[in-house]
Amino acid sequence: MQFKGFEQLKSWIWDKLKDTGLFEQHRQENQLDCSVSLAAEDQQNQKDGFVVRIKGSIYAPKDRRHTVAQIVITDVTNGISKAKPAHSSLERWQMNDSSVFCYSTELGRLPKAVTKLSDWITVAKIDADWLTLPRRGKRDLLLVVSILSGKSGEKIASTYSNFIYENPAAGYIDLQENIERAKILAITLAFAVAVADNDIADCELEVIKSWAQTNIAAFSGSNRSKRRLEKALSRTVSLLNRGQQINIPGVCAKITELAAYQQRCDILQLCMYVAKATGTVTEGKFNTLGNIADRLEIDKGQFFEMTERFLPPDICEVKDVSLLVGITSDMSKDQARERINKQYRKWSARVTNFDPEIRQQAALMLDYIAKARNEYIE
Repeated sequence: MQFKGFEQLKSWIWDKLKDTGLFEQHRQENQLDCSVSLAAEDQQNQKDGFVVRIKGSIYAPKDRRHTVAQIVITDVTNGISKAKPAHSSLERWQMNDSSVFCYSTELGRLPKAVTKLSDWITVAKIDADWLTLPRRGKRDLLLVVSILSGKSGEKIASTYSNFIYENPAAGYIDLQENIERAKILAITLAFAVAVADNDIADCELEVIKSWAQTNIAAFSGSNRSKRRLEKALSRTVSLLNRGQQINIPGVCAKITELAAYQQRCDILQLCMYVAKATGTVTEGKFNTLGNIADRLEIDKGQFFEMTERFLPPDICEVKDVSLLVGITSDMSKDQARERINKQYRKWSARVTNFDPEIRQQAALMLDYIAKARNEYIE
């Protein structure tokens, strides 16, 4: 049989392994063995690979002699009842519509009803880069080889092998936990923006609370979890109102360590939503956003694109027009001129827009651009 999903695979493995005697009897009947060896398949790049070999006898009914080898790998480090599948980012090595790793290769037509493999034959060379394991570090892996009928997909024979592998890469559970930790730290940055004016408005707290309930698994389920969130946020507000400082550089450094670039942009977007929650973005909040963007290693161009998208100029009470036009202190005069001209072309094209709100934003931005031109170029 072909495995239709990991739960079916795990159930099959458990049935076989929970009674060792039955499994050994099954192996003796099929007389098929498996071995897995670890080898650096690319000596120059030191890419790990798994060489899978089989040996023994395969019984195949006459109408099922065209065969396919199917290989799945399961992490059983914490026991078979808590087994986790290896995943693959390569679609060709995925099980049905999931990311579970499932390698398949043609074995060809078996010449006899009982084919005896007296020597070890290699059925697969699996690049470790094809796999994503659950966790980093020393892992106990179970590799199952199934010989299937190429016509019906029915299982003809199967065998397995356990092996130890030192996984150098972060596992998919590790990565998910990193994402969750980064999201929790994002709340701290959101509070840093809210408190930039020495006060936290109720509407800012609601933005943070809503985001947490939607994005953080620990707070998005039961009423009990939501009450925990309420208490945690209330404690944070109390600490900040008593003058507790937020270590923005430290928090951003940890997020940068944990989160990919796109997630860091999403966190900055949350901070922008908090900044505009009261309907006014003060210079203090705008500067805090810029500081967070720098510390999260977000490209300056990306930061200014986001400010244009999420922070309309008419709500930004900013005296330093360079913040809105996108001029930075490290720009040369020519770079500043190029940036100002680019902004002028963009906003001048919007002064005739059918939407009166866009026309208003364009007129305001053109005023800022003119001031920036006088200050930085002329």
